[in-house]
Amino acid sequence: MEIDHVFIATPSREEANAFFNLGFNETQGRRHAGQGTKNRIVRFNNVFLEFLYLVDKHEATSSTTSRTQLYQRLTPSRHPTVSPFGVCFRPSINSFSFTMEYWDYKPSYLPNGVSIPVSTQGLEEPMWFFLSFGKAPSNTLNNDDSLIHKNGAEHVTNVQLHCAHFSDETKRTLSDIDQLTLLETQRIEDQIEESHSPNVPPNIHLLELELDNGRQGKTYDLRPNLPLIVSV
Repeated sequence: MEIDHVFIATPSREEANAFFNLGFNETQGRRHAGQGTKNRIVRFNNVFLEFLYLVDKHEATSSTTSRTQLYQRLTPSRHPTVSPFGVCFRPSINSFSFTMEYWDYKPSYLPNGVSIPVSTQGLEEPMWFFLSFGKAPSNTLNNDDSLIHKNGAEHVTNVQLHCAHFSDETKRTLSDIDQLTLLETQRIEDQIEESHSPNVPPNIHLLELELDNGRQGKTYDLRPNLPLIVSV
C-alpha cells in the first residue's frame, strides 16, 4: 500500500483558506451525496490533501454512513480525543490490498459493487481506509496546471501524524508505508493535569506535512486554524 490522500476535518470550508493562502492551487472539490460531506482539495504529484467538512447531519448519521464515524470527526463540537484526520491508501507495486482489519463501506456516490474498506480502529486514531482504484494525481491529471503550484511545491515527501496512542495492529501494519510517520504524543488527560491554564485546550492531534524534502527551508504552522504544520 501507499498513501493516496489525507483528509483534515474542518468545521467549515473557510478554515482551509489559511493553507491555500500559502500559494497552493485548489482543484475542484465535490459533494459526497449520501455521506453529508463536501471537500476542498489540493493535489501534488503523488498525493492529495483534502479538507473535509460536514454539510448534512442526517446523511452523515444515516444507516449507511454512521459506522464510518465521520460525523464524530467532522462535527464542530468534536471531542478533543477524536482524531480529525483520515488517511486513504491505494495499491502499490508490492501490495495490492488493504492489510488492516476492516469493514466494507458502500457509499451511494460510488458505482454499484464498489466499496471502500475502512479500518475498525477507534476514533482516537485517524480513519484508515483504502481505494482499490486510487491513482497518483500525476497519473490522472496529465498536463493539468493545478499540479504546478505558485509556491513551487511538487511532491509530498513525508506525512507525520501525531496521536495519543496507536494500536499494535496499526503500528505493525503501517510501519513499512513509505512517507508515513506515526508519533504518539502525551495523553490528553496528562496535558489537562499539567496545564497551567485550564482554559487552553489540550492538543494531541497534529499533521506535519513535508513537501519536496523541505528544500525551500520554509515552515508554516497553521494552528489554531488548522492542526497542520507545512514544510516546503
